[in-house]
Amino acid sequence: MRVHKVVWKSGLVQIALLIIFVLVVQLVVALLKWHPSGGGLAFWGVVFSLIPAFLWLTFFYQRDRLEPEPKGSVFGVFLLGALLAASIGIPLVKDVFRVSGWLYQTSWGYLLGSILVIGITEMYLVYAAVRHTVHPTSEFDEWIDGIVYATAAGLGYATVLNIHYAVELGGAKPVVAALYCVINALAYASFASIIGFALSAAKFRARARQPVLALGLLGAAVLNGLFFWVQRLVISRNADYRPWNGLIAAVVIAAAVYAIVEALMRRSVALEAARGSSAVPAGTAGAAPRRSWDYIVILLVIVCLLAGWVVKSRVEGRTASFSEPESGISFDYPANWLGLPEKGAIVAMTDPLSPGEPDATLVVKALPRSVTRDMMTLGIQVSSGRADTLTLYRMESMRPVSLNGAPGIRIDYAYATDPAGVSSGAAATPRVVRAADVVVTKGDRAYVFTFSAEADAYNAIRPAFEKVVASIRVQ
Repeated sequence: MRVHKVVWKSGLVQIALLIIFVLVVQLVVALLKWHPSGGGLAFWGVVFSLIPAFLWLTFFYQRDRLEPEPKGSVFGVFLLGALLAASIGIPLVKDVFRVSGWLYQTSWGYLLGSILVIGITEMYLVYAAVRHTVHPTSEFDEWIDGIVYATAAGLGYATVLNIHYAVELGGAKPVVAALYCVINALAYASFASIIGFALSAAKFRARARQPVLALGLLGAAVLNGLFFWVQRLVISRNADYRPWNGLIAAVVIAAAVYAIVEALMRRSVALEAARGSSAVPAGTAGAAPRRSWDYIVILLVIVCLLAGWVVKSRVEGRTASFSEPESGISFDYPANWLGLPEKGAIVAMTDPLSPGEPDATLVVKALPRSVTRDMMTLGIQVSSGRADTLTLYRMESMRPVSLNGAPGIRIDYAYATDPAGVSSGAAATPRVVRAADVVVTKGDRAYVFTFSAEADAYNAIRPAFEKVVASIRVQ
């Protein structure tokens, strides 16, 4: 039985190689004063993304000469893990759950989102890359195979995440980029080993129970979420950014996971030997887990994602309040909206997740003192001012509204922006913006709430503005 201390030793070698890689990058930067910029940052970010996988695969092929695994299968699982990350994992987390807009708002939301959304998605795809390819075949014929194949899938996933980071953000300083890539590689490789153990146990343990695959996946997902929650605590503290703390935490956690997985594997092998049962002989397919076991895993994933959606909704539903004593105006707004500098405004803010350009904004201004108390006349004055200052202004509607008992008027309209260079003949396309002005008065003062967004995105963002309008109070 080829277990012994191969998991622990292989894990330590992998950790050592990755630490050496980071130290080499640090040495090159210090000695050669190497400071790439612009496109060079993204280029080296992509190169650094590939190095952890290259080091592991090189070590694996060297170690495996005496006890060979089909190299094409290992590399194929690596590529499949990368493909699943690019085609399903990243789009689901980024575009469907839109985690960047709510994950970082609260500690509890970050932890639960990291487990229920990110962790379960990523670890399930790592699991699927092995479970539905080599796991039922004769190539998966020893306990250690689960670790080898799952680690390959995990590193494939981590590689694509690192490349996405480099391309999306335009790269980072060399040492920071190297640390980011190494931390991700350590995390995904070590947590994938938990899935690998569960896959081996399901196939080779004579008395394996139905939940073994689901428990392995859940354990990996929970550790994944806890790991990145800890990373956030140790790397970013107040205004300090300490990526080396993240590496230290990653090394300690990865080493502990490898030690635990090896202990579990050695214990399982010993128990099977004591019972007189042995692993499936090399070269045979073995007793694959029943299909019902996969249904339990799928049910677990669905339940976690639904729970993650509930967490997302709860976090996104949080509101903050604004009040301005001098004007007596107050209102509630989504807690994730960010403040904007706006000359002459009482307050201005933007939705950081709004699609399209320009970003959706809310601006509150006091109008010049007015002697009219007729809301329609005031609305016409505001609309005329917009027509004088906005390109291709078109009013869509004007109607009276009640703002928690205070009279007001609402003007919906559209206009075109003039991106830099359009008026001078440069190749650029004007954008249509839809907007609404809600005007409310207090004494002889009038206040206008202006909400605007790119036309195609307006209807998607409009419900948030309607909630703001419904909360406006004038005292």
